[in-house]
Amino acid sequence: MNMGHDPGWPNPTSIDKLKQTEFVPTLENNIADRKNVIYCPTLLYAWDIVKESFKDSITLKDSNSIDFKLLNQSTSSHNTLNNDENLSEASFSDTTITVRSFFNKELPFPSKFQKLDDGVLFGKTKVRAFGMKDFDRNIIDFTQIVFYKDDDHFVIKILPDTLNEIILVKGLKNIQSLADGVKQTGLLIKNGGNEKLNQKNAWKYTFNADDDLSIPVVKFDIEAHYKNIEGQEFLHARKKYTIEVAYQKTALTLDENGGHVESEADISYASDSVAVPEKMHPKHLVFNEPFYIIIRHINRNPYFVMRVENAELLKKM
Repeated sequence: MNMGHDPGWPNPTSIDKLKQTEFVPTLENNIADRKNVIYCPTLLYAWDIVKESFKDSITLKDSNSIDFKLLNQSTSSHNTLNNDENLSEASFSDTTITVRSFFNKELPFPSKFQKLDDGVLFGKTKVRAFGMKDFDRNIIDFTQIVFYKDDDHFVIKILPDTLNEIILVKGLKNIQSLADGVKQTGLLIKNGGNEKLNQKNAWKYTFNADDDLSIPVVKFDIEAHYKNIEGQEFLHARKKYTIEVAYQKTALTLDENGGHVESEADISYASDSVAVPEKMHPKHLVFNEPFYIIIRHINRNPYFVMRVENAELLKKM
């Protein structure tokens, strides 16, 4: 089993060097204001293996951190990747057990989006972008508008293949956790499906000649230690264990060619030792302010979620 780093990626950047980005170990964690927030389920995959080895008979303390409690409680990693897509292994020493989980998803688009020479002004930062400035039937064959209220509130779905979907959401407000964002997105998609049945709304769910689509290029490779999980203690069969390492690396590229998601996690533990306008108009679907990226197998739990709140991880012009 090859669990090594993909040589096609640059060396990962420590999240400690980033001022405006954070990882969360579960979808249920509260998220900080004004920061990019990134989730991948690999740490949960690794912890599930730990729980399975103990037959779920793990006892936490009242004093354990919220992050560790959520890690132990969350089921958001269930029904995500197939068994052959998530690779896991465990290694043992005299006193320490290390569990590693890894996946690598290549999601090339059926045809290329258009590079946008002018990019996108995301907040106050000019960033590289792709999308559709000129009407292209090849692009709209795999790109859908699944909710549209106005140019500040819409959901786009990109289908790189018959199994996976990349969902881009603009306009979500008052989101407390990424789980909230995923839930609200599902409701918007459901509302869009119902609205689409009314013929007067059909224009909103079709790419028309005057519509345009602009998506910032995202590329990063980040590693992090979960300091609120490392050092946490738990009990099994009256024996105390300590989490020594809770590490995760997550990388994403999203550009005109497609998506590429890679994530790896290590856990080491040791014993003690709305309303919609009806008048038709051109739609300008520009992700030029905070938006969400949700990547998943169709109609399953996501294996990648990101709130893009600022331009720290976008490709500058």
